Amino acid sequence: MDDLTLGQWLKACRVERGLSLRQVERLTDGKVSNALLCQVETGHIKHPSAIVLHRLAVAYGLDFGRVLARAGDVFVPPGYISPHDYPPWRIMTREEYDALTLIGKHTVEHEPDGETRVWLHG
Repeated sequence: MDDLTLGQWLKACRVERGLSLRQVERLTDGKVSNALLCQVETGHIKHPSAIVLHRLAVAYGLDFGRVLARAGDVFVPPGYISPHDYPPWRIMTREEYDALTLIGKHTVEHEPDGETRVWLHG
């Protein structure tokens, strides 16, 4: 399963648990719609937010740190916009940042120019 994309891996996890897209939507109290999950699984959304990944981890009974490591994404604190063209930098919601701090597998770097970066560790 190491050669699967994030979406393919999440689909394999869902199917392994015998869950339909609509069942996952119900398990997440509608917070992860079946349409959103379908887009993630098919690769139309390559970098879902940390909170979506957290909700899926809970629904599938997976370790959130493992899911984040599998995502291979870089998250930044709320309000930060990278001046670089290096995807997937993006603004992060407070809920995502709080979820990230729960797992504790990250490093915060405060640059001399005032930039802040958060790096995830697998």
